Amino acid sequence: MRIPDAFLPALRKKLHEKMKHPKACPICDATSPLALNSRIFTMSEYGDGDHTFPLLVLACETCGHTKFLSAVMLNIINLEGALLHPETGKRIPRWETK
Repeated sequence: MRIPDAFLPALRKKLHEKMKHPKACPICDATSPLALNSRIFTMSEYGDGDHTFPLLVLACETCGHTKFLSAVMLNIINLEGALLHPETGKRIPRWETK
């Protein structure tokens, strides 16, 4: 699922507020900001694959080390899979995500 460009600044702000103490990359020691991918990805449970987890993807701009954050725990996606506005938590209509 693509995150609309109009909502990326609010999402970056929300992530910045959550990451109170940014640390150096554990791989290359760079302190450059993490790049936010504008899509939400899913990871599925190994085996039967009945459970999937929507994830935000952050990557080190120097070496590409990747971190995953739960889109549900950050209140970016609800349990039904609808995209939520990063500041208001209100559901974003599907047509606005294209």
